[in-house]
Amino acid sequence: MAQKKNITLKDIAEDTNFSVTTVSHVINRTRHVDNETRQAVLESIRRLGYKSTATSKKAKNKVPLLGMIVADIREEFFAELIKYTESMVRNRGYNLIFCDSEQDPDKEIDCINLLLEKGIDGLILAPSDVSQTYSLLKEQSLPVVLVDRNTDAENFDFVGIDNFRSTYEAVRQLLKNGRRNIAFIGYSEINYTIKERKAGYKTAMLEAGCFDAGNILQVAYHSSASNRTIYDFIKGIPSIDGVVCGSTIICHEVLGCLNELFPGNQDKVKIITYDENKWYNFLTHKVSAIRTPTVDVANVALELLINKLEAPFEASVPKKIILNYEFISRF
Repeated sequence: MAQKKNITLKDIAEDTNFSVTTVSHVINRTRHVDNETRQAVLESIRRLGYKSTATSKKAKNKVPLLGMIVADIREEFFAELIKYTESMVRNRGYNLIFCDSEQDPDKEIDCINLLLEKGIDGLILAPSDVSQTYSLLKEQSLPVVLVDRNTDAENFDFVGIDNFRSTYEAVRQLLKNGRRNIAFIGYSEINYTIKERKAGYKTAMLEAGCFDAGNILQVAYHSSASNRTIYDFIKGIPSIDGVVCGSTIICHEVLGCLNELFPGNQDKVKIITYDENKWYNFLTHKVSAIRTPTVDVANVALELLINKLEAPFEASVPKKIILNYEFISRF
C-alpha cells in the first residue's frame, strides 16, 4: 500500500494560487492576511489534510524580522538612518536586515524579493522611483513605512520632511544674501526628493524674478562623467553666485569643481545642500545645509511599523508624518 503523501506549504500554495509566504503567514499568524485570502487557505488546509509540523509551531515564537531598503548608503542621511534604526530595532527585541538599492528601481525590486524570501514581517523603505506602486508589497499584505520619499501615500505610511518648503526657504536665504544667479543641481525626477526640491527652487526663483531654466542641471545617477558635466555647467553660467545641491554626493562634486574654477575665492559661490555633515565645518568653502532629523525619522518610522505588527487588525488610514528640518547657515 502506497504511503500517503505529506501535504506541504507548497501544495497549499499551488492549490490556492497564493504564494508560499502568504500560506505560511496564515498558518503561523506571523502577519495580517485579509479575511478572504485567509479563508481560502484554511479551506485548502482542511480539504487537503495539511498537518502542522514542529517547524511551523516554532515559527510562532520566532524573533520578528524587519527589512530596510535605503536608496544609497553613501549618502550621510541613509548611513545614519541605518545606524539609528538598527540600534532601536535591537532594543525592541527585533532583528533587522537592510539592503542598498543604489537608486536603481530594478535592484530595488530584487531587494524586495530577497527580503520577502527571508520572511520579513515588516519593511522600512526609501523608494528609488517616484512612479513605483509596489503592487508586490500590497499583494503580500506586508506592513510598510516609507521614509524620505513618498511615492504611494494611499497605501503606505510616510515619514520625512517637506522637501519643497525646505528648498524654497533655503533659496530665499540665498536671495536675501544678495545672490541672484543661483543654480540647482540634482538627479532625475524619478527621485521623489529631487523632484520636490527642484520645484521648491523653481518657485522661489520665479517669485524673485530670477528664474532661468538653463540654471537647472539633472545629472545621471551612475554616470562616471557627472563631474565633468557639472564643471562645464557651472563654468557656463555667467556670474554664478549660488548653487543648491540635491544631495551630499552632488555637493562633493560641486565643491571640487568650484575649487578648480575659482581657486582662492571661496565666497564667490554660496552652496546649500542636503544633509548636514560633520566635515562641513572644516572646509574653506563654506557649505550651508538643510538637516533632516534622522533620529526622529528612524524612531517614528519604527514606531509606525511596530504598531502595524502588534495591532494588525486595527484598520487605519495611512499616515503622513512631516517632521521639522533645520537650516544650518554658514554664509
